[in-house]
Amino acid sequence: MARGRPVSIVFYAINGRGLGHLTRLLAIARAARTLLEAADVPADLEIVTTSEASFIADDFPVYKLPSKTAVARAGAARDRYVQRAKLIVSNLVAAQSPDLLVLDTVPYGAFQEFSFLRSYARATAYVYRHLDARSAASDLVQRHLELFDRILIPDDEARAEGYPVPRGARRRVAFTGPVTGYEQAEAWDRARVRGYFGVEEGRRLVYVAAGGGGDGRDALEALVRAVAGDERNVVLAGYGPLHRGGCVYAKNVIPLLEGNVSRIFGGRRGGERGRLQLVRGAARGARADAVLRAGQGPRPAGPAHRARSRGLAARGDPRAGRPRAGARSARRSARG
Repeated sequence: MARGRPVSIVFYAINGRGLGHLTRLLAIARAARTLLEAADVPADLEIVTTSEASFIADDFPVYKLPSKTAVARAGAARDRYVQRAKLIVSNLVAAQSPDLLVLDTVPYGAFQEFSFLRSYARATAYVYRHLDARSAASDLVQRHLELFDRILIPDDEARAEGYPVPRGARRRVAFTGPVTGYEQAEAWDRARVRGYFGVEEGRRLVYVAAGGGGDGRDALEALVRAVAGDERNVVLAGYGPLHRGGCVYAKNVIPLLEGNVSRIFGGRRGGERGRLQLVRGAARGARADAVLRAGQGPRPAGPAHRARSRGLAARGDPRAGRPRAGARSARRSARG
């Protein structure tokens, strides 16, 4: 590649209502940008998404299409929407002709268009997050996995049995460990977190979440009320940017509707295992999967460091258990 020509990467973040796919691809995009800047290579990175939380990626050019949920709410014809969306996405990728096209979760594309899109890109990569066993082993998924130049699995290799890959594609697989938006340089220490939320000395600050897609909304409300039942606790209710509907409001409950809350887990002790449980639980669709004490986690490496160590984002080269917490366990975590 001639020096001075930008490395072009398109991140395809289209997958239903959740936030995980966009969060992962955004973390990878930021890591790729960091690596390319360090190598003094210009970057042309773009994101295509239907997420209603596309604003969390406002540091990149984002092409936002209507989500399937929004189309359904509007009563629009689904078939016509799919046809138009497929045409728009195909034209965007064709016009960019990227060095690398990165998909997450749905290897065949949300509109069944990946087999066409791949012809417009010099190389392709797939972020293979955890799928249910039936979907992962389906002929549709397995056939499309063979089409990718690189398959990145955001989990530990010890769990490889949960990610079936056809024999011909196994040499293209890399286990990266969980991919999150956490950046050590942006993390707040415990004093800053408690000061920001106005938590008095002697009170416990507890973060409760159920993933980014809203599927665990009922369980989340039960957990929030259970933890808030102890007045010694101040509860950060992690509803997330995709939440629709009401929130629990109480004198010791703070609803969080923003997208980037990873910065509040930047303290010194106790939180790394819980933080990864939160990530893994959300990736597997667990409901109300984590109750974490905010501001007391260690400072693990951010995605840019993981990119350097594991080759995530292709090193700038375009060729390149599920925890469940009910109200009882929530109270027990809060007491701890």
